[in-house]
Amino acid sequence: MNRTMQKWLIATCAAGTAMSLQAATIVRSGRVNPTDPPAAGDVTTDETWTNDNVYVLDGIIFVQDGATLTIQPGTLIRGKAEGAGAGGKPGALVVTRGSKIRALGTKAQPIVFTNMNDDHYVGPAPAPGTAPWSTQNNGITETWGGVLVLGRTYIARGATSPDPNVTLQIEGLVPYGELSRYGGGDDLDDSGVMRFVSIRYGGSVIGEDNEINGLTMGAVGRGTTIEHIEVFQTKDDAFEWFGGTVDVKYLIAWVDGDDGFDWDEGYRGRGQFLLRVQGPLSSENDRSDKGAEMDGSTSGDNRMPSSIPMFYNVTMVGHGLGGSPVPSAYLKNTALHFRDGSGGRYYNSIFMDFGGAIALIEGNSNPATHASAKMLDYNYAHVKPGAGEIPTGNGGASLANYIGYDHGFQSGDKMLEIKNCVFWRFNYPNAFGCNANTSRLAEVFGAEYKAGPPEVRDGDKPHAGFGPYTINSTSYGADTGYNIFAAAFSNTLIPNTDPAPVSYLERAAAPVVINGVNYYPVTALEPNLPAGSPYLTGGRNPPADGFYTPVNFRGAFQDTRMWAAWTLAARKGLIDWDPMSVIEADYDDPAIESEHLTYTIKFMAEDPSIVYSIEWTPTLTPANWSVIGTVTGATGLQTFTDTRPLAGSGFYRVRE
Repeated sequence: MNRTMQKWLIATCAAGTAMSLQAATIVRSGRVNPTDPPAAGDVTTDETWTNDNVYVLDGIIFVQDGATLTIQPGTLIRGKAEGAGAGGKPGALVVTRGSKIRALGTKAQPIVFTNMNDDHYVGPAPAPGTAPWSTQNNGITETWGGVLVLGRTYIARGATSPDPNVTLQIEGLVPYGELSRYGGGDDLDDSGVMRFVSIRYGGSVIGEDNEINGLTMGAVGRGTTIEHIEVFQTKDDAFEWFGGTVDVKYLIAWVDGDDGFDWDEGYRGRGQFLLRVQGPLSSENDRSDKGAEMDGSTSGDNRMPSSIPMFYNVTMVGHGLGGSPVPSAYLKNTALHFRDGSGGRYYNSIFMDFGGAIALIEGNSNPATHASAKMLDYNYAHVKPGAGEIPTGNGGASLANYIGYDHGFQSGDKMLEIKNCVFWRFNYPNAFGCNANTSRLAEVFGAEYKAGPPEVRDGDKPHAGFGPYTINSTSYGADTGYNIFAAAFSNTLIPNTDPAPVSYLERAAAPVVINGVNYYPVTALEPNLPAGSPYLTGGRNPPADGFYTPVNFRGAFQDTRMWAAWTLAARKGLIDWDPMSVIEADYDDPAIESEHLTYTIKFMAEDPSIVYSIEWTPTLTPANWSVIGTVTGATGLQTFTDTRPLAGSGFYRVRE
């Protein structure tokens, strides 16, 4: 396998470099104080950002008043750091309720949101750039804000929910009145389109539990399209949903400071093809936490609507096992944490190389209240409301006023399910179980513990699962009756000594040391299933509802297809792939765009009588030049594209 695929050009200069130098810089300045009137940089009428400019977010920029912001493929948007932006606020883009974003990136030209200095594969003609931006696992984060999209769906908050009049202030911003609020009563709300967008190095923190995520979605409705989005090295969560019904496809969460996927306040969307890779962020002394942290409502476990999204084809990679004895920090690296009355459903997914438990499924110290553990017993029952109808009922006596959509459930399905999934290399190979206690057992495995009344002391709460377990000669937990590997779940536990279920997984040989603990970041991941894998077939067939792609393999990537090669993670070689055997095509769009890499060179022809030879060599030691094409009878700027297999894996020159 060619793992470097370096491309070189001798004696000529890529035209993209000149374009970048000529691009105009347009600064969008936000308001100094939240109470100020709209700033000149706000988007208040429909406008388009074009890829021949670079846009700078100087503070918090709002798309408001029902305006639509359209962003062309290949457009570069930079955000200022906290303290450097207008009013001292970090650069961030906020799409407010009733407004829209149309971020229309493509595989060839993704839209890039990043900081003021990143020069690695940015703009309409991306190039490798310089260190540290071209360096793997550079530990950089929190250098600007992020992207926030706010909508008008029902959210689970307060005793009266679901209530179209309930709105909340979004996390990550100081209050800006109605501009920073989300929620309402329209589950079909449309906030626009985001496709092929890379969001890098963000996540400013304005206070405890108040950070800007990579992509924040507050009550975003099902009319919105979110697909092919990468969040790379952000301070807090990569993706967080605060309520909402938005469906998502092709998401990559690469090394964030908290959770890869986090939902709250009644999120009820669908998802397919999601990749999450954990790793330490050394510059900020951070380490990633859970693979996914899933909450119902912070105002009470029985608030409606319950969080019950449904995800197919997820691949998650944790921190690793952490050696022996297992450091306590690794035990907290749990893949899935359900709490505060959240359900949720995972099918046909791969979870691997976590140091903690497969799942924490939180109960409650008061058995009369609605808790996540009860979701294991509730039959699945969503109902799609009619136009203008308040979506209540159809949930049974124990779920009065339940709200949601019919996600295509099968007989016997529960509101919290983990089925047809594959698990490999867990120190703690099952859902964690413990009875109600005051010794904070659950905290050992990642449940938060905060001083206060019992409802906030998650470390004391019972958790569903099998136990007890012995780790480092200490016994933990109890058998509470939930065996994730019972036959009915169709899950597979691969022995830790067996090969990984994906084609390739490599970690750094030298550790990153954080608070005295050694972490080994992922340096290469080929997430496709290997040829002949038993997980290429046999999974659960997703609903034929027009959203899910009808595949039944496990994980986010099949054996000969790839959908992530456009990302920064892939361009850094972190997502590794063999260009001769992998087709970079969507599972729901199988048209082959290119069967191999190509490389285009440009040069000036001065005399039409001269034959210009395009020569190539795979190596300079020794240099064995071969003619791969000629240009004659031409003057001025000439373009030659090498379309051979492995084009660009070597060196070029132009000779007269």
